[in-house]
Amino acid sequence: MQIRTSQKAKDQTVKVGEEPKAEDSIENFKGLPEGTTAKFKEPVDTKTPGDKSPVVVVTYPDGSTEEVPVKVTVEKPSSEPTDADKNEPKAKDQTVKVGEEPKAEDSIENFKGLPEGTTAKFKEPVDTKNTR
Repeated sequence: MQIRTSQKAKDQTVKVGEEPKAEDSIENFKGLPEGTTAKFKEPVDTKTPGDKSPVVVVTYPDGSTEEVPVKVTVEKPSSEPTDADKNEPKAKDQTVKVGEEPKAEDSIENFKGLPEGTTAKFKEPVDTKNTR
């Protein structure tokens, strides 16, 4: 097996315990010939956080192979889930008069049930001057 590096490695990040996908470490994998496969040469240790340097073996439909050194970063899990992890705002339609300023929190059905101090704002200004 000859080591070539014409394939470009793409860094990927996974959480502790999550299995990385070898094809996600090859930048142009989707552009390779149909039937091409990618596998890690050795299993990637995702039990401990940090940068890992596995090798991906790319196997082409004609049986030729290529080894590509890649980087997989294993992230340490956050100790506590955030409020955003624990809550799911639900969208709600609202109607306002032409020219009236809508309130973002009125577009969240369960806004009052979200943690105290939660704020809401529109990503972009809402045009209420036109009726279309």
